[in-house]
Amino acid sequence: MRFGRFERAESLLGSLRDRPAAQAVLYLGACGLIIAVHVVRYGMPTGPGSPWDGEYRTYAYFSGAFLGIAGVLTVLHGFLFDEPRRRLMLGFGAFLAFLGTDEMFVIHERLERTGIDWQILYLPVFVLGAIGGLVVLRSLPVRSQVVMALGGACWAVSQVLEFLQWDGDTLVHPALQIYEEVLEALGSTLFGVALLAAGSGTIRVIARRGADGMATPVAAATVPSPEGGSGAVAARTTGPVTATSFAVGRAAD
Repeated sequence: MRFGRFERAESLLGSLRDRPAAQAVLYLGACGLIIAVHVVRYGMPTGPGSPWDGEYRTYAYFSGAFLGIAGVLTVLHGFLFDEPRRRLMLGFGAFLAFLGTDEMFVIHERLERTGIDWQILYLPVFVLGAIGGLVVLRSLPVRSQVVMALGGACWAVSQVLEFLQWDGDTLVHPALQIYEEVLEALGSTLFGVALLAAGSGTIRVIARRGADGMATPVAAATVPSPEGGSGAVAARTTGPVTATSFAVGRAAD
């Protein structure tokens, strides 16, 4: 069936929608699994260097895992929108997943061996990521926007600290590495929390493609009202669709 996968995914996500504790356990469990796999694969080196900022170290996996999972959550959130917003959101999810991979396997440090600062090499990627991030930010409820913005601020400050701790290729302020890495992981975690909160009890799929190529309402979705009751959200369509049509109803913030 054409929409079988979407319906199964909707059922799975729906069972978690109003269970924030289960969401948190799933989120942290997935991060822990990724960390465990890499620790088993590469071990835990005890050579010289900071345990907060080194290749194949547990904290690098921890930080990278949170970035990667935030990317997956962004992709899932993006499927609830039509083009071109969907494409931009999927791109931002891929951007976060790439940064997570980079964090785990220190790709940018290796690229610096070319003699060019990695910030310069990554500038086009960061510009595209910022555009996608703004699109994602606008798609979220107000409270999730605040959390997402705080995550971005953590990452921005962490990069300033990374710039300050180095003088060329010489590490002059090693203590700043701790604050840098903690802010990166905190920022990534806030990204994930914002996306989980955005999908908790507020998103309803209320239309399906009809046999004639038009979006056919299935049923009005209900969204909890601030007073604790429920209010019907009318199905709304704008014409022919080429895939599942989605409408997003948000409870009042």
